[in-house]
Amino acid sequence: MITSTPVVGVAGASYATSTDGVRWTKPMLGQWEWQGSRKNNFVALDRKMPWPHNAIENAVYDPHERDPAQRYKGFLGAYGRRPMASPDGVHWKLLDVPKLPSQDESNLSYDRESRTFIATLKTGGPHGRSHAIWTSRDFQSWTNLKVVFHADDEDQRLADSTLHPVNVNPAACNADIYNIGTFRYQKRSPSIKGLRNRRVKPTNDFPCDP
Repeated sequence: MITSTPVVGVAGASYATSTDGVRWTKPMLGQWEWQGSRKNNFVALDRKMPWPHNAIENAVYDPHERDPAQRYKGFLGAYGRRPMASPDGVHWKLLDVPKLPSQDESNLSYDRESRTFIATLKTGGPHGRSHAIWTSRDFQSWTNLKVVFHADDEDQRLADSTLHPVNVNPAACNADIYNIGTFRYQKRSPSIKGLRNRRVKPTNDFPCDP
């Protein structure tokens, strides 16, 4: 597992492994110096690269890859996604392909049946933040399927009814899609979305997600 770590003033990505998803091991990778030491589990493509450029996002395992140096696939960067590959999930190399457009949230999955990579990338939509699906068969050439999921008028109505009881001005907030992940499960492709109320106008009312 690779996950973002909110180290104050630095931030970055950290690496952990597990055989059961419950008990996790954080190996000392020696890749990135923090507080005068490299005895930590930070993983970095380039130890001189600062946040948010050094973010490693959405790593997946590709069992069909013939090149052992590209067994793992993932994205680099918290804003925009640069495809990269790794033999072990620890040592990464950028691929010589264009960067995919995305804001700060994305998800990536690999459909083993169709051998297709599926990326959901944050973009704009009719009610603010939305998500588009991009797909690839080789992790190098990508197809933009356009915006496939966004909030609608009903989401705004439901958000208003939720905000009223706590005395928040609903006109100052907007319900949109912060994140969504989709993946293959048997013959279906379920999705899990995160819908948030975002402050879109200056206001002293609270709580509305800033």
